[in-house]
Amino acid sequence: TMFVLEYSCHHPDAKKTTFHRNSAVLSSSEEFTIRYKEEELLGEGGYSQVYAGERRSTSTPVAIKHISKKDVQFARVNCQGNVYDEILEVFLLEQAAGRLCDGSFENPAVIGLMDVFNLGTEIIIVMERSPDTVDGQNYLFQLKYIPEEQVKVIFKQIINAALLMHKNGVFHRDLKLKNILVKKNKGTPEIRVIDFGCGDFVENEPFSKFNGTPAFAPPEVYREETYMAEATTVWQIGAMLYITCTRDLFHTLVYKKKDKEVLENVSMECNDFLSQCLALDPNQRPTLEDLLLHPWLELTGTHSNDFFLEVLEYSCHHPDATKTTFHRNSAVLSSFEEFIFRYKEEELFDVDRFSQVFAGERRSTSTPVAIKHIHFLYI
Repeated sequence: TMFVLEYSCHHPDAKKTTFHRNSAVLSSSEEFTIRYKEEELLGEGGYSQVYAGERRSTSTPVAIKHISKKDVQFARVNCQGNVYDEILEVFLLEQAAGRLCDGSFENPAVIGLMDVFNLGTEIIIVMERSPDTVDGQNYLFQLKYIPEEQVKVIFKQIINAALLMHKNGVFHRDLKLKNILVKKNKGTPEIRVIDFGCGDFVENEPFSKFNGTPAFAPPEVYREETYMAEATTVWQIGAMLYITCTRDLFHTLVYKKKDKEVLENVSMECNDFLSQCLALDPNQRPTLEDLLLHPWLELTGTHSNDFFLEVLEYSCHHPDATKTTFHRNSAVLSSFEEFIFRYKEEELFDVDRFSQVFAGERRSTSTPVAIKHIHFLYI
């Protein structure tokens, strides 16, 4: 059965509505074989299988997802009177990244789409696959210990990605560690959101049927109530954080019955953040924007009283200058998200007792850069 959903791709902030249709969907299995080499199985779900592979012409690593035609949903996209039948998962992936409609928000944390093949009995979706990347569950259990500051970095990226997806009108509905890829570079971990197969469009009206992993369904689903997109996303962020902090399994039905203990291995701010996300009443959960303002996500290194900041006086008068003028450099930024959006951090190439220097590049121009981290204690 192929389900058809109606979607109008008008964004409220757009001056005009334009639907940028993705590259043509291909229908030749020979073309797939010419373009891609398929390798080992990476993962398997109820409706699909994902294989590692590479694009033959460039040796670029890719992930190749096979979905049986009977399990594919289509979206009927209505844009200024023009109607397009689009594969729902592909449409959600592209729109979550902000690539389809004018006025959408660019969201680099969503996995990149490379090709789509609509074949006789199946749909094949080819996506980017970065080296040294694992899903969040494997990332967590490969490491004996993850500092809380690093947990903040990862979850701040997840929340930002989720917020931008919602602003672009996309409800993932199956956020879990298996659907978050983490790049294991030596600098800042970078996340990518994958698998929009259970997704839908964000609606003002509540949903009644839940598609997603039952263990991470919000409690209102088990109470046989309707549920809202944002409150569900916040619950699933809480479930991922619970697993990360406790290294224990999570199931909504089990969590509902447990006494809510204080986790001793994380800060009180983290405990508060977690309890807000996992509020049993969806009306008590914060919005995604509220989460970003929570004190726990202030990336301060450690408690502020562990730092001191020595202030030096400097007179910017040069003896050869006819007048004294201080040319202030570009504004000093205080947003970690802005750093992530502007720069990609790569391998460590220098370290001393005061700082670490990483290779990297400016994302907008691919310009190589050096990125120096200095602990506040030594400034």
